[in-house]
Amino acid sequence: VALLQNQRLLEAVIADLPVAIRACDVAGRVFLHNPEAAALFAMGKVDHSSSEAHSPDPLAIEFFLSDGKTRVPSEERPLARALRGDTVTNMEFVIARPGDAVRATRTSARRLTGANGECLGAVAVTQDITQKKELERELAQAQKLESIGPLAAGIAHEINTPTQFIGDNIRFLHESF
Repeated sequence: VALLQNQRLLEAVIADLPVAIRACDVAGRVFLHNPEAAALFAMGKVDHSSSEAHSPDPLAIEFFLSDGKTRVPSEERPLARALRGDTVTNMEFVIARPGDAVRATRTSARRLTGANGECLGAVAVTQDITQKKELERELAQAQKLESIGPLAAGIAHEINTPTQFIGDNIRFLHESF
C-alpha cells in the first residue's frame, strides 16, 4: 500500500512539473514522460502494456546547439550521452519540429543506476527557455538604445558648440560693419 501510495505521489508530482521529464531504458526507449515532454517533443502517451516504447528523441525533432545552426547527432543528445555515463548539466539546445516554431531549451541528463551500480537507463529534464531568451534579446536591444541617448547628446553638444561660436562671430562682424 505504501509503495502504491508513493508511486501515485511521484506520478502526480511528475505530471504537474513545469519542465519536460523523460526517462529511458538501457536501450534508449522512453518509458516515462510527463505532459510537458509530450508537448515539447511531440510525444504520444506511453502504453505500459505494449512492448513498444518511444525513442528518446522523435525522428521529426531536430536538435541544434544554442547557435541554432549546428546540428546535434542523435548519439550526442542528452539521453544518449547519459546512457554512456556522461552527466549533462544545463546544456542549451534549440529544437525544431516540422511546422512549428523553434524552441530554445536547457537540458540536464544523468544515468539511472541500480543498487549494484548497473545502468537502469537515463533521465533528462528539459526546460523551455524560449520566452526567457526572447526577453534577454529585448533587454539587450533596449540597453543598446539606452546607451545611444547619451552618445547622441554628446554629439549634438559637440556640433552645437562650434556652430554657436561661428554664429556669435558672424553676429559680431555684422554689428561691427
